[in-house]
Amino acid sequence: MTSAVHQRFLAEWYVPECAEADVSDIVQLMRSATSGPGPCAVVRLVATLAVPADEVVFGLFEAPSADSVTDVCERAGLPPMRINAALDVGLSGSRVPG
Repeated sequence: MTSAVHQRFLAEWYVPECAEADVSDIVQLMRSATSGPGPCAVVRLVATLAVPADEVVFGLFEAPSADSVTDVCERAGLPPMRINAALDVGLSGSRVPG
């Protein structure tokens, strides 16, 4: 069985009065949602970035589709405001199509 082609996706959440603990909670929820067998296991949270002044948190995911990222976020109880395809030109040293 061959693995699916993975792309990068940027998910965005509105987090009022965003604090470091909020970001840690989001990371923990996403790790739990992507662990174990099943379709969510093919989604990987690559990085998170908080912008407290704008009350947003971004999650950069590697996944086969935007729908799979949405599924993981909903499984974690954090449906994103939006998800967009992203290009990786420096995080991992290689460009992943997005």
